[in-house]
Amino acid sequence: MELIHKYPDKAELIQLGDHCIWCWECFNFSAQYCNEKKLENWHEIDNMLTIILKEYSFLQISKLHDQEKIGDFNNHTIKYVINKMPDNKLLLAAFEKFRKDNWPFIKSMKHARNKTIAHNDASDNQLGIRFGTFEYGEDIKYFNELHQLIDQMYKHGGLSLFSEWPEHTTQDIKSFINIIVGVKSC
Repeated sequence: MELIHKYPDKAELIQLGDHCIWCWECFNFSAQYCNEKKLENWHEIDNMLTIILKEYSFLQISKLHDQEKIGDFNNHTIKYVINKMPDNKLLLAAFEKFRKDNWPFIKSMKHARNKTIAHNDASDNQLGIRFGTFEYGEDIKYFNELHQLIDQMYKHGGLSLFSEWPEHTTQDIKSFINIIVGVKSC
């Protein structure tokens, strides 16, 4: 918020950066929680919490890649913010390259959101199709390149470098998992 007060004319860009951080934090939390072997089946709620964490993180990532406009409403997406920036041809090219290079991951997130999170696709549900799956490492590549793109947008917008993904989140998640493991042991 402090940055928005300092640069109110760049609020949309800063809010996009904040949302990208939120996406990373949610996805990181989901990945750490769901991959922690000590937590497998720790409680009946484990399966529900796993689904909630995954679906919420997929939803947040998908929102970055929605259409810029649906009906009369603008969506605060990466492309929407780029299109509002002056002299944006290089940024649009960088975005299209990012999107193309990360399309398998983006498609997986959007498909999960469109087929099972925001809607209940009957035929896919009956077939038992799993959504939100991706190749090992695609998530890391996506977030590294997303960071580079947002950093480029910040520079173009006259802001200082986009901050690194927050490390405190990783530590907070580890603390949370340790609390659950401690409760599980009781």
